[in-house]
Amino acid sequence: MTGLNHQRDLLVEALHDFRQLADDGIEFFDARVNCGCVFEGQSGGSGLALERRGAGISEYREVVDSTTVNDYGGNTIAGFPDRIANVTVGFRKHGARAALTVSEVGHQYLDNSQDNRTNPALRTAPGYQRKVVLEHAVLNGLLSFELAGAGGFKPLDARRLLLEVRGMNLTGLRYETSGYVYAEVPYFYPAATRNFFVSLKAEF
Repeated sequence: MTGLNHQRDLLVEALHDFRQLADDGIEFFDARVNCGCVFEGQSGGSGLALERRGAGISEYREVVDSTTVNDYGGNTIAGFPDRIANVTVGFRKHGARAALTVSEVGHQYLDNSQDNRTNPALRTAPGYQRKVVLEHAVLNGLLSFELAGAGGFKPLDARRLLLEVRGMNLTGLRYETSGYVYAEVPYFYPAATRNFFVSLKAEF
């Protein structure tokens, strides 16, 4: 939860900084949230739509052998986060754009037992490892510049030349994205730490 709260603090600071830019006359180009619900807004207007999605198992029995049957009825389906939220704020001016995005993903279970929901005694066993990917939030950034036409610069007569720099997981948070369970032991896939992408797009 510490990493999640830190990301939220960063978002508040980013919103304040971008609001100051807007007060200086720079236009916001996008603000969006979706987490089973969707919010979209533009400068001078906004809209709101809400949607709640369920991902539960109504009835599911796994026959292991003649004496063992696992009942997963009422559990949450494995591999589906309980929520996903993205908040993006940004501005553009004279062919340049900048944006910050906070992406939050709720917890997700690695198998249909919902971390042994119906067998809570197993969770208290020594050395027990929870079969859950914990919730996390990461901060991503984008910078882009329209190069074609700037100062008469038009390589190969390109109609449009766009330079983009993307920074992912800017705070270097360490977290897992997904995983699986084998012989009641959970295995996790780690996410990439801080990384950057640079691209150059040309239109003729």
